[in-house]
Amino acid sequence: MLTRFPDSRSLWDDWLIRKLLPENHILLAIDQHIDFSFVEEETRDLYSLHHGRPAYAPEQLLRVLFLAYFYNLSDVRVAEELRYNLLYRAFAHFSLDDDTPDDSTLVVFRRRLGPERCARLLDRIVEQARQKGAS
Repeated sequence: MLTRFPDSRSLWDDWLIRKLLPENHILLAIDQHIDFSFVEEETRDLYSLHHGRPAYAPEQLLRVLFLAYFYNLSDVRVAEELRYNLLYRAFAHFSLDDDTPDDSTLVVFRRRLGPERCARLLDRIVEQARQKGAS
């Protein structure tokens, strides 16, 4: 079942992010300047709106795949990092009390997307970064 992207973090999460993470970190800049909202529309056909167990929001999962791509991490490693790395949690919009996806969830999501759609979605992120001046 399609789960919508969480649109707000708790005050506690926001405070921790501002207090503990370097404000000029590349991931926080990407989060602030790159629009990932297209992901829900691009993946809507892959999910039921009313049936099945609630899934992680596709935008969150794509953000996790982006982390794996950006840092050249395996699914196992990025899932592990996501459990305890505050920066990765902030980027993927998981609050401190959220469960995070395991590596098999990432495999299923990537398989559901298929190689062409997965590449197209990641390419859209890279293209936005280029348009905003990233090299």
